[in-house]
Order: sequence, then C-alpha cells, then structure tokens
Amino acid sequence: MQNRHTLVAQLPVFVAVFGVFSGAFLLFFIQPLWGRHLVIAFGGTAAVWNVLLFVFQALLFGGYLLVFVAQFLKWQKPLLLSFIGVAFWQIAQPMPQLLQQATPSSAVLFETFLPLVMPVVLLSVATPFMQQFLGLKKGENRYHLYSFSNAGSFLALLAAPLLFLPFFELETLLGLWRAAIALYLVALCLVVVLQKPSAPADKISIRHQSAPIWFLWPFLSTGSLHAYSQYLNNELANLPLVWVVPIGAYLLSYVVAFTGALKPRLLNVFALVMLACAFAAALMHEKSWLLFGVHFTAFFAACLLAHGKLYQQRPPLAHMPLFYLTIAFAGMGAGLLNAHVFPQILPDTYEYPAYYAALFFAFLWGLHKGYVRALCCGGLVVLVGAWVYAFEPLDVLGQWRNFYGVMKVVKEGDLHVYYNNGTAHEFEDFAHNTHAPAPYLENIISHEHYKGGRVGVIGMGPGNTACYTRPDQTVDFYEINPLMLEMADNPKLFRFRQSCKRAGAVIFGDGRLAFPAAGTGAYSVVVNTAHNGFTLPLHLITVEAFRKYKTHLTADGILLMIVPVRYFSHHNALITTAQAAGFKTLYVPNSLYRKRDEYPYSWYAFYQTDKAHSIIDQALAGVWQAAYLQKGSCPILTDARHSFLQLIGVVGSACR
Repeated sequence: MQNRHTLVAQLPVFVAVFGVFSGAFLLFFIQPLWGRHLVIAFGGTAAVWNVLLFVFQALLFGGYLLVFVAQFLKWQKPLLLSFIGVAFWQIAQPMPQLLQQATPSSAVLFETFLPLVMPVVLLSVATPFMQQFLGLKKGENRYHLYSFSNAGSFLALLAAPLLFLPFFELETLLGLWRAAIALYLVALCLVVVLQKPSAPADKISIRHQSAPIWFLWPFLSTGSLHAYSQYLNNELANLPLVWVVPIGAYLLSYVVAFTGALKPRLLNVFALVMLACAFAAALMHEKSWLLFGVHFTAFFAACLLAHGKLYQQRPPLAHMPLFYLTIAFAGMGAGLLNAHVFPQILPDTYEYPAYYAALFFAFLWGLHKGYVRALCCGGLVVLVGAWVYAFEPLDVLGQWRNFYGVMKVVKEGDLHVYYNNGTAHEFEDFAHNTHAPAPYLENIISHEHYKGGRVGVIGMGPGNTACYTRPDQTVDFYEINPLMLEMADNPKLFRFRQSCKRAGAVIFGDGRLAFPAAGTGAYSVVVNTAHNGFTLPLHLITVEAFRKYKTHLTADGILLMIVPVRYFSHHNALITTAQAAGFKTLYVPNSLYRKRDEYPYSWYAFYQTDKAHSIIDQALAGVWQAAYLQKGSCPILTDARHSFLQLIGVVGSACR
C-alpha cells in the first residue's frame, strides 16, 4: 500500500519529465527539417541558419512569456486551451509555399513559418508550464527538469540528420512531425484541464537583483553559438548535420550544468581551456581537422562555463518564472544582434572572438584574489591581441560584409586574391595583367563548336570565368550576393570585367532559382563555381537541379562544376545523381594539380553526346579522365531526400 501511495505521489514527476522531454524533442526536431526546406528556397548561404535560430529563439521567448503572464490571470486555463485550439487549427492547414528569391530575413521566415507558429510556441512552454503547473514539491527537481528538456532537444538534433533525413523524404517527416504534435497537444490539453496551478500570483516575483546576471551568461553563450555556427557553416558546409554540431554542444552543456555537476573549480578549468583554445585558434591559419577541433573545444568550454555560472545563480522557487523568462530573452537578444545587427555594422566576424573575450572578462569579474585576476587580465590582453593579428592581413584592398558573409581582396605580392569567408577563391596577377591559366577549362568553353554561343556561370566571383570564353560568346553570370558586382567592377581590385568584357547580363539570385533568366535561350556551356566552405550546396546538385541544367543546355552542351576535395569526397554521389538525370561524367583528379593544399578542388564535366565527350577529351591531353565509381555507397540525391551523409558516401545504396 505504501509503495502504491509513493507511486501515485511520484506520478506528477513522471508526467513532467515525459512532457518536458517529448516537447523539447519535437521542438528541436523541426529546426533542421525546416532549415533544409529554407535552404532550397533562399540559397545555400550560412546566414539562413542564424536567422532561423533567431526565429526559434523569439518563439521560445513568446512561449515563456505566455506561461509567465498566465500565472497572474484568473482565466489562465481558458487562455491556454484557446491557444491549443489555434495550434490544432494551424497544423491542419497545408504547409506554406516558400517565397523564392527573397532574402531570408526574420520577417520573411516568420511568414513562411506562420502555420507552425502556435504549435512551436506551445512546445516551447513545456518546461516552464510543467514546472509551474504540476505542483512538484521539490524545487530542486524543477531545475533538473530543465536538464531533461535540453536532453530531449539534444537527441532530436542528433536524430534528425543522422536517422531521419538520410532515409525519409522531407514531406514525409513533416507529416510525421505534425501527427506527433497533434498527439502532444491532446495530452497537453488533458493536463491543463485536470491539473491545478501550484503557485498563486502573490507568490510569484517579477523582479530580482540577480536578473542582470541571469541575462549576461545566456546572452554570451547564445551569442557564441551564433558566431561559432557562422564560422562552421562557412568553413565546412551549410547543412543540417553541420548545424547541429554547435547547437548540440550548446544544449549538452545545459544538460550537464543543470544537473549540478559543475563545481566552481571545474568552471575555472573551463575558463582557462576556453582562453587557451581561443588563443590557439587565432594563431592557426592552416585549415585542418585539428583547427576545427580547437575551435570546437573553445566553444564547448565557453558554454560549460556560462551555463555552470548560470546554474550557480539559480533563484528560489518564487523567482523561477522570471529566471526562465530572462534566459529566453537573453537568447532572443543575442540572436537578433548576430542575425541582423552585426552583419550590417561590423566589416568582419569580430563578434566571434569578442564573445570569448567577454565571457572571460565576466569570469574575471567574479574572481576575488588580486594576483589571479591580474594574471587572467594579462591572458585576456594576449587573446585580444592574437585575434586582432588574425583578423588583419598585411594589405587589405577592399572588404565587405552583408547577409551572405565577408568578402576581402588582399594584396599578396603581385597578386590580388579574393577571399570569401576566409577561403581563397580567385586571384589576378596585377603586375602582368594575367589570370590563372586553366587550359583544361578554357579549351572546352571557347571551343570552335561553341562559337557565338552562350555561357552561363553560376557564382560570379571577380568575373574571371569570362576570360576563358571567346569574344563572340555571350556570358551570363548568376550571383546571389549583390555586393559581388561592386567588387568585380572595381578596376583597382580586379580587371577581368574590363579586359575580358563580353555581352551578357549579371542576374542576381540563387543559382538554382534564378537560372535560367527569362529569354536567355539554351547555353552551350554552364559553369557552376558555387561552393560554400569546402563542400557543395546540396540544392545545386540534386537530380532535379541536374535536370534543370540539362533542359537549358544545347544538344552538345556541357556542364562544368568545381568540386572541393579537401575534407570530403563527393565523387560517387555526383556521378550517380548526374547519371540519374541523363548525364555522363569526366573529371580532372585533384592529384594532377600536385598541390592539394593550395588548390583543394577537382573539376567535373557532365555531358550527353559523343561530340561533347570529344570536346572535353581534346581540351588538354591526359587531363580529363573517365569518372568511375569508387568503393563505397552510391546515393542519388533528390530534393525530397538528400543529406550530408549521402553526399560524402556514408549513407546510400551499394555501388554496382
């Protein structure tokens, strides 16, 4: 009998744990799904994910605010039940049509996300609602619920790109998510009806002297999350599996911190690890997996430090609603700055190391021993100096930053080198007024068979691809970043647009959506030079994308594509996907360049006819080779089902 009473007494705890965990799982499961949906519509820019993060953080704040305000209302049950009714209505509506060719600002994303707003808001209230509404007796357990919430979020972020996106179509996953939301809303409705509020309004505090501290630590950790995500997306790939690395570490640090496992001395260690790794990252210029590991360690240590300090400042039960509301507000504020303000006012990603410096300064402020504080201040000065050195090349000729990232033109000897988000793309020898020779490309594009034809170039850069064409050819550039034309047209930076002037147009927009521009006709050659970091934008290499290229090529037309090879192999996925669209493939192996580190790319040529094969084969003797499938999987990428694991050959059908 006693065991039975104990079980009944613990039932609210089990309900709360399950509700918090499942709500967080569903909330964060939709993020990478919707992010991939948006990438197809808005282009493969890394900023899409940062803006989407801000949208979710704003909705999270809305949910926490809803629960906070409801506590002071006598009619809180009708209010919550009405919101649940709106959520049911929204999930029954058809999924929104994405707005093509729009800049993915928060307003645009809210519009595309509108039919899912109320379900997401109600998912976000799981933790504060369960803690305040179910009447748990032990206040400490309520903080442990926050740890369960972040554990659910963490598992969802792992499951989406690893277990679901590679094997199921996007529409199927969105349908399953909506069905799960419906079940969750039914359960939430029952909880609202059957349970009584646990805390009267007169016992709830709306102010606390530690509120600025509650804001500070999550603001700095969330800012670091955005800044590190931007760095990682620019350097590797703008894909769900890459997105979940920073936010997964961020959530995992919350899980660890809110179990109470991080003691003060351990937090001191994390502060020093963050300082050392941030300093090392500033001095390491060679791109490698070691560098990524150093950046990740600095970020994870920063999150553990911030969230451990936040847990130490947790308030008594009466202040808990304000505590969670402040955390949510801090996350939304940091998201606003990183997604919308900093790209407009800072010429480079200075906010990334600035967050580490601010975190260490906040840590210093709490130290009591003068000599320790002095030593740490010295370390902070060294860190700032190292990053100032890292951000300032010797001779920057031009620099721009907008939603699409940071562009620089740097003078290196006689060369003017164009850098996009830290990666060198093109250069021009200004002393001799020459471009980089590439006869294996030039002899294809300017072949006699394509005399007077039309060439389409996806990814403008400084305009150097025009120099590989014939004077009688028409060249159309498709460029997503409007600032690129300003750079390319400046003769003090590059002269390609003047020395290789061709008829044609510059069409602004994503290479998948803007191509082809109205009235351009068929292209003799399409050159796709678009890549983010060291992988390809997936929406540009699906079966549907290849079919679009094929439709707008002449009978003997050729599609040329530059493919990064430093970290991952795209070989099998490209061959099998292009074959599914009706293309055959030749390629130039990177080993022929004998300079993998300096030029970590291969070129691929996709064609249909024997004549096109002959043109490619004769471009430069012994360079273009048959593209045979390599050992491993051979996935076919489609708009409905594609993932990073498929692209690099980890997931997919076995090669035949």
